[in-house]
Amino acid sequence: VALCLVPSTVQLHFTMLAFLRDEAPKITAQLPTVTISKGSVSIDKPSPWFIKDPDTGRPWLVIDTTGGITSPRQVQAGALLTATSLIVRKSQAETRVFDLSKVQDFSITPAQMASWLDYLKWLALLWFPLAVLLVYLYRLVQVCLYALAGMLFAKATRADLSYGSLVNVAIMAITPAAVVFTVLTAAGIFLPFGWALSFFLSM
Repeated sequence: VALCLVPSTVQLHFTMLAFLRDEAPKITAQLPTVTISKGSVSIDKPSPWFIKDPDTGRPWLVIDTTGGITSPRQVQAGALLTATSLIVRKSQAETRVFDLSKVQDFSITPAQMASWLDYLKWLALLWFPLAVLLVYLYRLVQVCLYALAGMLFAKATRADLSYGSLVNVAIMAITPAAVVFTVLTAAGIFLPFGWALSFFLSM
């Protein structure tokens, strides 16, 4: 299980490094210093202030403490920070509002945000043990289901097969699919619904 996750973990690590090298500086360069004092937001830039996608120019976040912009939809942004709240668009039909009026003292500078983003380079190392556990549990359930199906088939055909032997057969059955999908991932080839294909191809 662990070996099968190495290619995707390495790929995630280099993706994060590329993001931190190429994209993160373009974002942090746009950030103002944001201060919240006694529930009131202020910035060290003219308001409204737009933080845009470096590639498309579409606004990700708009900061308007004047009250002129009241919804992210007004400027087709992903989120809006007002004097007292953060409004996030989850979809075209749904938004979430986070009340900041009870925040007494908080501030963040572009340098601090860059420092926080730098921790993303360790994301792959943190993700790896969790991914191993999740995939192990998934494979365990998969093997048990295959063995159970084998037991039902064996009873229907009156074959003399034990549950333990069917578990061994199930482990051998899932191995080729796991290896194939590991190789595809290492090659940068991702199939739609790959987990489902792997599950059914092993049967």
